[in-house]
Amino acid sequence: MLKEESTTASELGLDAKFVEGFKIKGWDGEVDQRDAAVFGRQATFHPTKYVIGILKWLKEQPKFQGYARTRAMNVKENGLTVPAVNMHLGSKGVTVETLGGQAIICNHAVEATCVPLQKLSVIAEMEYMRTYCIAIRIPKGSVEDCLIYDQAEA
Repeated sequence: MLKEESTTASELGLDAKFVEGFKIKGWDGEVDQRDAAVFGRQATFHPTKYVIGILKWLKEQPKFQGYARTRAMNVKENGLTVPAVNMHLGSKGVTVETLGGQAIICNHAVEATCVPLQKLSVIAEMEYMRTYCIAIRIPKGSVEDCLIYDQAEA
C-alpha cells in the first residue's frame, strides 16, 4: 500500500518515493524500521516558538483577553446564520460557559482542540488513535531531521 501511495503522490507532482528497508540516518536503536513512503520538502516549525509568537501578537491587540487555566464546558454561537443568503438572524456573539459556572461573552472564540466540543457527530466518525510526542535533546546533526508516522501493529 505504501508503494502505491508514494507512486501516486509522485505522479501528482509531490516529492515522494518508496524506499525498501528504510533506516533513519543516525538512529541505532531497536525500533522496528521497515519500508517507507518518504515525502520530501515538508514544512516543520517549532510549536512552542509558534505559540509564543501568536500570544505576543495577541497581547498587542487592544481588545484581546485570554483566560488561562479556565476549562470551557460549552461554546454557544448566538443567533443563526443562513449562508445561502449571507444573512445573520439574532444577536451576534459567542458565549463560553466554564467549569466554574462563569460565562464569557465575546464576539469570537477559538477552540484549539482536535475536535470542537459540540461536534459529537464528528467524534463518532473519527478513528480513535493515541498520539505520543517525545521531546529530547540530542547533539545537532546526530540523527536525520525527519517526521515519522507509523501505523505498524506491534
